[in-house]
Amino acid sequence: MAAEAPAAADATREEVKAAEPPAAADATRDAEQPPATGSSGTAALEALKDLPPGINGVALGCAAFANLLHVLYPNPVVVVAASMSATLWLLFLASRLAAPHRILEEAAKPRAFFTYGAWEMAFAFSWARLLLPCEFGAYAAGLLQLIVMIVFLKTCWKEGAAPEPYWNPVCMSCAATTIVAAPCLGARHWLPMGSFALALLICVIIAPPEAYAVLRDVKVSPHADVALLAAPCSISAAAFAAMKASREIVLWTPAWDAWVGGVLAGLATLYAFFTVCAVGRRRATIKPFSLVWATMTFPSAITCVVWLQYAPNVYLLWAARAVAVVDLVFIFAVVAGCGRLAVDEWRKRRAAPELSLSRVV
Repeated sequence: MAAEAPAAADATREEVKAAEPPAAADATRDAEQPPATGSSGTAALEALKDLPPGINGVALGCAAFANLLHVLYPNPVVVVAASMSATLWLLFLASRLAAPHRILEEAAKPRAFFTYGAWEMAFAFSWARLLLPCEFGAYAAGLLQLIVMIVFLKTCWKEGAAPEPYWNPVCMSCAATTIVAAPCLGARHWLPMGSFALALLICVIIAPPEAYAVLRDVKVSPHADVALLAAPCSISAAAFAAMKASREIVLWTPAWDAWVGGVLAGLATLYAFFTVCAVGRRRATIKPFSLVWATMTFPSAITCVVWLQYAPNVYLLWAARAVAVVDLVFIFAVVAGCGRLAVDEWRKRRAAPELSLSRVV
């Protein structure tokens, strides 16, 4: 009889569980089981997998701030900004390694994959130029740039996408390789020289049709990414200035070098005015603040760098410095705002499962 008591009790408990509604049965089962360990780590991993590609624009904005400040007034804040850019770069890399299918999905869409160009340039201007040994960073940046550009152009060819400003982070990042590689490898080394030649060729091919399309029709690049129009000529001019700083004669003669540098700086200034005009015509659609605003940071920073590099030749260094200070304030505000948006979005995604559970209970 004593042996039958536990069996009867178990049978009674099973009958009670069977009579309970599904929600109550689930709650009872959860109460009997030990709590799952690592739930916070799992939530963090899920949030990391959902990291939006737009975070690369914030990473590049931090790198742009660091490099512009480095040219204007080197100080410890440069390393802080570069470290923030490098951290965001690593987070995005971890997010895509944790969910490789996201890379394939984004690689099939040119407007999604172009942010990988910003990701590569963030590496070039934070890790390679300011934090890592120059030689290793230069070769790594060149390899990343080549891979990203080949995948992007293949997708654009398949989709029939015409050149627009969003092409520039991917296609013109070869000029970033020149800026990184020239100081440590020399201007006549095959990597900076080849990267500069490729950047110049791409600039000639895509910059004119981009400007024509953007200035002709306000429906082309109707958002803040239209600011990327300023990038091709500006970064080409900055790349040539980096090569010139490491060698007295880069091409054939000093006069030829001066002519090439002057033309590139003039085109950078011209395209900066084109960009201001294009942004002004789209002010109605650019007003809502979003992560896309981060695309406005790098083009303005690299244009200011070009003016700082070439202004002493025309006695306008004071004006270039004033514009650079204003641009630093603008970049800081945009990066801070985009960072806050990204954090708010991450918090919403973490709170979503808790909200749905409370509704069920």
